[in-house]
Amino acid sequence: MDIIKHFKLPRILLIVFLSGLYMPASGDELSDLKQQLKTLMAKVEALEEKRGTKQTEKTEIIPVEDAVMVGQVPGTWKIPGTETSLGISGFVRAHMIYDIGPRPSSAGGDVASIHRALLEDDPEYDIRGDVRLAGRDARFNIETYTPTNLGLMHIFMQTDFKGDPDNKASRATTNRTAANVRHAYAELGNWLFGMTYSTYLDRTVFGDKVDPTGPQGRTMIRQGQLRYTHHFDDNREFAIAIENPHTDFVDADDENSVDAYPDLAMHYRYETGQRMHQFSAMARRIGIKQELPVPAYDSVMSWGLNTSGYYWFPNGRNRLTWYLNFGDGIGRYLEAGRDQGASITEDGKLDTQFGYGGFVTFKHLWTDTLSSNVDFGFGLYDLNPEETADANKRLLSSHVNLIWVPHDQLEFGLEYVWGKREVHDGRKGYVSRLMMNSIFNF
Repeated sequence: MDIIKHFKLPRILLIVFLSGLYMPASGDELSDLKQQLKTLMAKVEALEEKRGTKQTEKTEIIPVEDAVMVGQVPGTWKIPGTETSLGISGFVRAHMIYDIGPRPSSAGGDVASIHRALLEDDPEYDIRGDVRLAGRDARFNIETYTPTNLGLMHIFMQTDFKGDPDNKASRATTNRTAANVRHAYAELGNWLFGMTYSTYLDRTVFGDKVDPTGPQGRTMIRQGQLRYTHHFDDNREFAIAIENPHTDFVDADDENSVDAYPDLAMHYRYETGQRMHQFSAMARRIGIKQELPVPAYDSVMSWGLNTSGYYWFPNGRNRLTWYLNFGDGIGRYLEAGRDQGASITEDGKLDTQFGYGGFVTFKHLWTDTLSSNVDFGFGLYDLNPEETADANKRLLSSHVNLIWVPHDQLEFGLEYVWGKREVHDGRKGYVSRLMMNSIFNF
């Protein structure tokens, strides 16, 4: 019995062992032996049944409500023990860049930055042929969905790695970069709280590109805001928001700019499967307070308007998009217009400056996985040339590409980027580069 209890021998081995132990034997002894074996077998079966029962009792059964389950939104799963659905996504984007024209002056050179193109009198203007391989535009997303008695609460956070590093030596040896928060907001019912794209802009008309920036004339701002959106029906919406202010005028900095009121932004949008139209407006107050180089105390109102849209042709293979943007003191709400919303007059007052721009993009689907995009953008900035000789006066840009998407999680692109910059004193610069990228989504 000790053998059965402590060593737990399999039944067949036990029988063989006991048979060898008691043989040879007489007929009576053999009969007794068979009876003993039957008794032993019954005890073995009883012990095995008991062991199985104990093992079952020790197994922890996870309640259904605590098990990982598919979330209520595609691509998410429920956090055990809660009603919150969690989603994790992102991509890795690898760039290869070759500058046919002058090297860019932007930090790192990952983007064309036409508004900062080297001017023809720059010592580095004649340098050609720079090559760069980069992966700083990789992104990581976390989002949750939680039902509440006020509606579905959606939280979204996104980061990339395009923050400017502060150590040149580290960049040279490790391609050092820094995490950068792109979005961090919550939506509850019709309300949005946090940092995301401005209510003033329309991202749906931005064409597919390899270059992360451009075209000129658009608005590209992500900032903190409190937004309310009213949906009239499935096709129409109106949104209004107060957003983070940022005074921008010629020579503006943290020491002399005044941000006393939030910016006000709104849009009305109408969309069907074939076409879309959006009309947006922005109003803000920018202010200055300084003693040197000249005393200046002033604040002025500025505004901006834009209209955008797209149209799918009946064949379903061609799409035309457009964006027209203008305003007095529009400044940073026009691509590359930062610090050009106003200039300072001789008597220390702010003089708002007019700016306008826009772009058109044509997209053609060669196949279900292969497409091309061609765009042309422009930006014009009306500033006093005597005070702002180095400020941009005219910017032009164009992108031509071929995009292949063999799978929902894979994308490959080849693109040519051209751009021209002209400042107020007449000097010019341009960008000419070839870009390739590979995007791997998860």
